Amino acid sequence: MANKQFNTECVVEREIDRWNRLWQQFGENIFYKPNIKVTDEIINLFGGKVAGKKILEVGAGSGSDCITLAKSGGECFALDFSKEALRVCQQLAKKENVEVKGIIADCRQIPIRDDFFDLVFSVGLVEHFKDPIPVLKEQLRVLKKGRFLIVDVPQKYNLYTIVKHLKIRHDSHPFGWETEYALADLKKIAGLLKVKPIRFYGRGSAFLGRLPNVFDFWWRKVFAKIEESKLAPFICLNIGAFYQK
Repeated sequence: MANKQFNTECVVEREIDRWNRLWQQFGENIFYKPNIKVTDEIINLFGGKVAGKKILEVGAGSGSDCITLAKSGGECFALDFSKEALRVCQQLAKKENVEVKGIIADCRQIPIRDDFFDLVFSVGLVEHFKDPIPVLKEQLRVLKKGRFLIVDVPQKYNLYTIVKHLKIRHDSHPFGWETEYALADLKKIAGLLKVKPIRFYGRGSAFLGRLPNVFDFWWRKVFAKIEESKLAPFICLNIGAFYQK
């Protein structure tokens, strides 16, 4: 048991070091770039009124999504185990003239009392855990009953999945090990967590910004319609789930 705990701690330390180095690099040219689809979905969830809502982003990184929600009046908290990520988050929050409370912690042990938040969400976090259930149960612990959990992860069925796994195999993927999810997987998670699935969405395309200008302009217009369609959770780069506790 002691060896297992030691190995786990070593893995965590390596990951913290990896992300600190990455955020040191990102921090040199960081800019405010929220995931608009995600923040729009959250604002719509509350009928356009997030003012006064206690919101936690887990694995917040630059905190751009938190900052966007803070601009709309949310009381926002950004949790990350990388001190460099939170340093960047605070710089951006100051630049955007909003307050976001930073929490340096392991997402498996959130230092907040039970039933505190109106919304807990993560973007690009859960896929880094081989067993996501303990991570999500901890997020549910700090969530008020009847309130909402959002999980945004890579969507399984797209070309990026193949490219990503080739990079992981050759140890050249900068973000370390990760997996991906299909709609069926997120529905299964709802059953395991005993939460109510509210809705699912898809967002993003691996081709945006990578095509010649004339084609990119056309593809953005087409893809905006795809993101709002029932096809989105099956073909987009990312997939998101809304759960109610």
